[in-house]
Amino acid sequence: MYNCNTANQLTSRIDNNTLTHTYQYDANGNQTQSTGNNARIIEYTPFNKTKKLTTQTTNGTEVNETTYDANNNRIIQKAYHDTSTSTHPDKITYHINKGYTVIHTTDNQNNEVIIHRHNIFVNGKVVATYDKALVNNVKAVDQVAYMHTDALGNIVTVTGNNGGIRLRQATSPFGETITQGLVDNTATGHFQKDDLRGFTGHEQLPRHNIINMNARLYEPLTARFLSADSLIPNSKDPLAYNRYIYVRNNPLKYTDPTGHWWQLAVAAV
Repeated sequence: MYNCNTANQLTSRIDNNTLTHTYQYDANGNQTQSTGNNARIIEYTPFNKTKKLTTQTTNGTEVNETTYDANNNRIIQKAYHDTSTSTHPDKITYHINKGYTVIHTTDNQNNEVIIHRHNIFVNGKVVATYDKALVNNVKAVDQVAYMHTDALGNIVTVTGNNGGIRLRQATSPFGETITQGLVDNTATGHFQKDDLRGFTGHEQLPRHNIINMNARLYEPLTARFLSADSLIPNSKDPLAYNRYIYVRNNPLKYTDPTGHWWQLAVAAV
């Protein structure tokens, strides 16, 4: 059961286990806190950009910090895993430009890994990534990951250099991960599930169960954005005035490539 206020903000939710989750917002309409499972605290910049996301999970406290330049472009992201045991980020991503990032992290064997990742775009969508990496300062084999999508643009399969399937995943209509499994993880350090795009091709923050839709963060569990839309896509559409719902609550017909504006999915055209 969902309860919303007059601003269409989700204020509380009761799940199937009868656990009540509550939500709080700031004066600008940004969600700042939630209670219940995966309770979180969100801090924002003066320009309503997400600065720090803290989530309590069964694996500990997960933190994601973002730094922006003077033009509000994302330049650095730091991810902390289980802050009770470490105060140092286990992953730092430098966003050089839209198509190029540098990632400092460790692999499953605790080797230091530096990845230079090049995103390959077609019609504004990432269709492949090309990684050049150092593992403990030793050059590793270059890795390519090809993204294969369904009709809505969800990435359902990823293949590697030799065409073999590296990963399969499936999502619900509103973006919840149903299944996800690495089929082949031989390229240690290059190919990590945390790095992958998924629902309609967007970046994922799987540790927080959040999807980054560029302009805003989106929570698939509640099918709500965490911030109010700063745009009204269609002034003649009553649903456009609900600034938190995802694509008019019709995810099989529409997608939202920017976090601001829905568009017809290819399958519905």
